[in-house]
Amino acid sequence: MKSATQEYLMKRIEELEEKILQLRISRRILMTLVESIEKEKILVVSQLTKENKQLKGINAKYAKKLMELRRTSAIHKDNLGGVN
Repeated sequence: MKSATQEYLMKRIEELEEKILQLRISRRILMTLVESIEKEKILVVSQLTKENKQLKGINAKYAKKLMELRRTSAIHKDNLGGVN
């Protein structure tokens, strides 16, 4: 015969083993989520890096065009000033 203490301890062991199993499952789920989030983060960073590069190129073209227009405008102003 088992004593009440032994029965209590056996029941407690079973409960703790079940909790361990649940924690292992939860850990696997969390690790899967973390991996998924990391993959998504890498994808987003890659997309943003590509977009940033494109925007820098567009900005450089715009700045170059603006400088050309300013230079052309300055030349025209000089020519107009010399005529008078």
